[in-house]
Amino acid sequence: MKKKIFIYILSLALSTFPVYSAMAEDNYVLPWKEAEITEVTYDEYGWPTVHFIVPYEELMSNAEAENPERETIPPLTEAPEVGTTLGKILKDGDNLDLRDSSSYTEAYRYGTIGQCVWYAEGRFLEVHGISMPFFLGPIKDWIDNSTNYDTIKSITDLTDVPEQSIAVFKPANGFEDWPGHVEFVEYVERDESGNPIKVYFTDANGTGDLNKGIFDPGYDGVVKEKTYDEFINQYGVELIGYIVPNEL
Repeated sequence: MKKKIFIYILSLALSTFPVYSAMAEDNYVLPWKEAEITEVTYDEYGWPTVHFIVPYEELMSNAEAENPERETIPPLTEAPEVGTTLGKILKDGDNLDLRDSSSYTEAYRYGTIGQCVWYAEGRFLEVHGISMPFFLGPIKDWIDNSTNYDTIKSITDLTDVPEQSIAVFKPANGFEDWPGHVEFVEYVERDESGNPIKVYFTDANGTGDLNKGIFDPGYDGVVKEKTYDEFINQYGVELIGYIVPNEL
């Protein structure tokens, strides 16, 4: 019986990709059909690293398939009303099952429903038409790992607060075992000098969410407002930067 092989792409370059397989055997399943294996090396535990080359045309066609042309949502021109829901999260219809991904629109159909990453990545896709990379790692590593991808970039000037960005928070202040948190910045009110005064954002599974781990229409995706100081100094986490599309 043929064994299944699980493959993880650890880093991306233009033409050569190191890949780890979960079993040391001579049958490797590669994510690109035209890929050519150039070398297989093994670490001290016998785990293989498969190096392969992908033709440029194949690489481009796969990139286009991952992020096809989608409609985008322009930035807001005025502050949204607190308590409203801006994203189209659920499909239209009655008797929707909030535990079933088929009840959600395309942008919100993936990931663990009700979690902060599920919502932020869904809102990012809904607004920008860009799927967040799968291999960003733990939330605390998103800012550093975003440099590995062409579709997104990070901003570490915390006073910038770009609209339509994902704000990334790492665990802090005695809560280092927490996974961190992400929020979607919808609108920023600024003073005459351009300094942020208020931040309007949406998120899921935050500290005010009483129904943890499930989609809560009364909290998840609902517009919230904080002063800039409140926004960067939230309970148990530390703001470390923002994720935006690379063209911004």
